[in-house]
Amino acid sequence: MRVMNTLCASLTALSIALSLSGCHAPALPKDTTLAIPNRFNATSSASTTAQLRPDWWVEFNDTTLNSLVHQALENNPNIAASADRLSAAMAQTAQAHADRLPQLSLSPQASRRKASTATDKPWKVSSNGQESALSSSGLSLDTQPYATDWQVPLQLSWEVDLWGKLQASENVAGAQAEASQEDLRSARLSLVASVAQGYIQLRADQASAQLLSKQQAVQQALFENSQASQSAGITDLTAATQAQMALFALNNQQRAMSLHISDDIHTLEVLCGLMPGSLAGLRSSQHWPLNLPQTPASLPASVLKQRPDIRRDTDQLNAARAQVKVARADFFPSLNLTTSLGTESSSLSSLLSSGSLLWSLGARISQPLFDGGRLQANYQAATAQFEEAAHNYQATVIQALSDVDKGLTALQISKTSSETATRLVTASAQLTAQQQARFSAGMGTQDAVNQARLSEYQQQSALVTSQTAALQAWLTLRQALGE
Repeated sequence: MRVMNTLCASLTALSIALSLSGCHAPALPKDTTLAIPNRFNATSSASTTAQLRPDWWVEFNDTTLNSLVHQALENNPNIAASADRLSAAMAQTAQAHADRLPQLSLSPQASRRKASTATDKPWKVSSNGQESALSSSGLSLDTQPYATDWQVPLQLSWEVDLWGKLQASENVAGAQAEASQEDLRSARLSLVASVAQGYIQLRADQASAQLLSKQQAVQQALFENSQASQSAGITDLTAATQAQMALFALNNQQRAMSLHISDDIHTLEVLCGLMPGSLAGLRSSQHWPLNLPQTPASLPASVLKQRPDIRRDTDQLNAARAQVKVARADFFPSLNLTTSLGTESSSLSSLLSSGSLLWSLGARISQPLFDGGRLQANYQAATAQFEEAAHNYQATVIQALSDVDKGLTALQISKTSSETATRLVTASAQLTAQQQARFSAGMGTQDAVNQARLSEYQQQSALVTSQTAALQAWLTLRQALGE
């Protein structure tokens, strides 16, 4: 025990002395932060705290969309790959934590060896206290030159974390794992937004296809009436040709819309991780218009803290900061403690006897003295990576503020356009009713009624476009706000 106390005291004094040589280690970089404003430019006040639900897609009040989102989150392979990356990062965190703990190992071994008998024979006191001739291998020459050795050593080693290097390494792994968690959240958010966007486009295309069918029917009637007027000599070929060209154009639009609908369904199948044809039933089911969710009148800019990309960049900044601490700790000495306890015998039967016990205690301090500038270069690289992470974080925050402001403005404009389109549809419906009344009273023509009805359907198509733009603008804004 006295020997160990002396050893520990000597090592402590040496550690202090060597640590002084590490005083030339550079200082840690200053934290880089970016203040987030109280509110967005497109909102009037930040007095109200916005409550944004994580399952925001249910606000569309569409059970089919809810089902598609559920299937996508369950089956999409990209989400599964992101989850696998998170699992790997969590395992690396556990590995970094294990590096801080003592390492215990058991190494049983057995050996059989033969010594050379053709070498010089130095004299040495043997185990029985008698001098005997020994070979250079240590075997007594009055015995056979064969030896058997059995060992069961239990070894314990531990690196003492004097300067927080191992803790910082664990912090690096932990922050990187948290960044992987945010990558998974970002992938989920992007996937759900893509599913919602594809579903909105599908329903909008189906509504447009219905209106095109109505326009085709009216245009067909106008074409037939123009042909009849031409046959009766009332009009010339020009009117019939123009009506026919308009009908052909509508037919082409309908074929293109049918292709768009097929593409929309195929896109949803890919996003949901389903085989082609799995969502064919969506072609027959139609639902329009979708509910436009409400947007809080006040959105404090602090809601951006729940954006996955900002949280990810924050985690990466923390990881880079911890990596700088690791690089700085390399300038200081490291202390390793080792101990071994076990038994050794030339005979298996005496392996557990009291005389076979062996043990050792040791400590080692390592202090870099000259490395050609490697440690300094490593520290500079870690510092540069920290600065890069800080700039990436700043860029992400600025971009997020811009995304939300643009989204709020686009939503306001698209809602105004949708309201205007609604008024135009109402006005065109009134015009159609007036033309129908005049025709019923014998004061108008069927062509006038059909032209008014065709204009009404066109205004309805414009309304679908405006409603789609408003829904997509809300979706873009919601994605910009994060989960």
